[in-house]
Amino acid sequence: MEPSQAMAANRVKPTQITFRVEQHFKEAAEEAARRDSRSLTSLMEKLLRDYMRSVGIDPDKPPQRDP
Repeated sequence: MEPSQAMAANRVKPTQITFRVEQHFKEAAEEAARRDSRSLTSLMEKLLRDYMRSVGIDPDKPPQRDP
């Protein structure tokens, strides 16, 4: 197991996010997750983390609010 995977495995995730999508979108997302050997939840978290980093947000720290 890589260090980043070990860190993720030890992280407590007490907050849940729920959203609705069309059935075909969910099925396509499940297929994408399967092809990457991930759960759908793991894929969604990876995509969100990657996006946050791309816009200059560290997903592992509380956000800095603009005054």
